[in-house]
Amino acid sequence: MSANSLSITSFSGFTLPPMPDISVQTAHRRGLRTLIHEQDDLCAEAALMPDPDSLSFNTHQKAAYDTIVEALNASQTSPRLYFVDGPGGTGKTFLFNALLCKVRRQGNIALAVATSGIAALLLDGGRTSHSQFKIPLEIDTLSMCSISANSQVANLLRKTELIIWDEASMISKDIFNAVSRSMQDIMKSVDPALENVAFGGKLFVFGGDFRQVLPVIPRASRAQIVSQCINRAPAWRDVITLSLKASMRIAQASSPEEAAELRHFAAFLLHVGSGVVPTTGEPDTLPIPQTMLIPGRNLLHLASAIFPNLIANAENADFLMCRAILTPKNHDVNTINNILLNQFPGEAHEFKSIDEGNNEDDQLAYPIEFLNTIDPGSLPPHSLRLKKGCPIMLLRNLDPKNGLCNGTRLICDSFQRFVIKATIVTGSHAGKVALIPKIKLNLSETVSSINFQRCQFPVRLAFAMTINKSQGQTLDSVGLYLPSPVFGHGQLYVALSRVCRPSAIKIMLDTSYDPNTVTSPVFTNNIVYKEVFRRN
Repeated sequence: MSANSLSITSFSGFTLPPMPDISVQTAHRRGLRTLIHEQDDLCAEAALMPDPDSLSFNTHQKAAYDTIVEALNASQTSPRLYFVDGPGGTGKTFLFNALLCKVRRQGNIALAVATSGIAALLLDGGRTSHSQFKIPLEIDTLSMCSISANSQVANLLRKTELIIWDEASMISKDIFNAVSRSMQDIMKSVDPALENVAFGGKLFVFGGDFRQVLPVIPRASRAQIVSQCINRAPAWRDVITLSLKASMRIAQASSPEEAAELRHFAAFLLHVGSGVVPTTGEPDTLPIPQTMLIPGRNLLHLASAIFPNLIANAENADFLMCRAILTPKNHDVNTINNILLNQFPGEAHEFKSIDEGNNEDDQLAYPIEFLNTIDPGSLPPHSLRLKKGCPIMLLRNLDPKNGLCNGTRLICDSFQRFVIKATIVTGSHAGKVALIPKIKLNLSETVSSINFQRCQFPVRLAFAMTINKSQGQTLDSVGLYLPSPVFGHGQLYVALSRVCRPSAIKIMLDTSYDPNTVTSPVFTNNIVYKEVFRRN
């Protein structure tokens, strides 16, 4: 019989391999097993760690730890919501990891999420909140998370005993409400009464600091930003605040003199963040200690102060990762990065993006040459210049489970046409080698009225970064470049609090400071929305 004469009935004599079981139920079970297996691994790791009950907590940490542990056994029919108010250096991450370990050592599931990828990497098994809860990028007052009630993620959340959410003060009230509604929808299958309990009765521990940057809402007024803070959400009345006040950095001082210096600096930072620094200048201004100021306005002087002997230290990843120059605006970030890349040894590799409108109207209205010129901070540049060994920052969540989050910092190892080989140098995944592909990235409509996509490596140089992007990092040396004053709540506080001691920060202001002629204090803007500290 020829091949052309075969009919469908002719195949009955052939022995074919069995079809794989690809039913929805089977795929669902496999997905759930994968998620549960990840949690089993975290439980096994926790079993090998010291008992968190025996850790050396300070008074405030111990009170918060005991309160939350006691809440693990409380009834789900009442809200179990806590907010840990922890300024930088008070050991909030230490407390959170202890709580995660406590739950996991008992064989139970504890999820760790954070608003920023940088903060997520500091938590054991941490993920970004958008990744864990499937939060939509565009959100409004009625939004829900993209989690169906019968999905494996929903089943995982039902089995979860504790959820820790760090840097929660950065999220909007709409996100807070969307996750609460989604948890209520997920938990009503366990008990219909939980549909009316905030966050479905799950134990949520939020962490943050309202002195830091608040939710970023493009083109919003001060009142609109404050109204979108999570402490303006209806469910916030059920949140119990636990405060951490003692600086762990002071306890680590090697001498009484160093302890006194750190204590003074910690108090100074809290006053900056609260907007209560005594000033003889204009309202909402801050006198800058002259020891922090760099004379003149030459960026090369600032670059050499923060990255001394850059050529000799070009292969020292620790040197590159423990320092950065911060500035409020993306335009100045690009300028500083280009200056330092030109000083960095080696051959530069240039990668051009492919830009196109997302619909036919945009393709006709905006030529490609114009799209190439658009350079928002959320997208990589059209022309991406990199060198082997230079520091870069990831702009998207590529693989949060393996440390590739938005904000992860890496060192470039090698380049191919469609992939960058780099080594992770921050967080719990430091040392892992990652392959970063070119991907298509869409510009949010809230950022620009032009709807287009860019195919490019999702990275930017990381010698410099915006103040907002630095939130959650601790560095050994920071340069603060202010060609124009800060423009948002908490930006100055965030920039100054990236370091542990005052000698580790150098500031170049928008005025040409000359220590030989200036004897009076030098001021800069310090914007603080004091009304955000009041409970709604």
